[in-house]
Amino acid sequence: MRKILFPVDLSSPSVQIVPKVLEMAEKLDAEIHLLAVAEPLGQYAAFHVPHPSLGVLKNDMAKGTMRKLEDFQMEHLPDYTELKLAIRVGEPAEQILDYIRSSGIDMVMMATQSLKGLSKVLFGSVAEKVVKNSPVPVMTASRGEGAPKWEMTGTPAQNLAVGLAEKN
Repeated sequence: MRKILFPVDLSSPSVQIVPKVLEMAEKLDAEIHLLAVAEPLGQYAAFHVPHPSLGVLKNDMAKGTMRKLEDFQMEHLPDYTELKLAIRVGEPAEQILDYIRSSGIDMVMMATQSLKGLSKVLFGSVAEKVVKNSPVPVMTASRGEGAPKWEMTGTPAQNLAVGLAEKN
């Protein structure tokens, strides 16, 4: 069975692409891996917070993220049975790329936040980092008026295989 990674930040752009992710998964007879990445707590290291408190906070953050991911799945993918939920803590692009490699993912479908100007320079784009470094094809959807605009990246052979599957 093929595996499609659907990394979500639980925002509106992620919700907008659910129909296309489901369509592709059904055409490919694929398992969907729904992944949410919680930001690391490193930014709090300079503050004096007792060590057990950071551990409790990290654990609570992971549990809260899993609850939100489960809610997302129940609301937007309730009937799709070939589904795995996963959470990671860390820098989102790095965690997504690690998940691709460690879980045998065949393809990634993700929404972009369409950062512009200074925000993009300062923060970069998770989708851009994934696209540039992914060992598998990545389909990205940018938000806008109407249906999301999809772009495919990958080697020509990878894209051909996905394109053929989409036509069937």
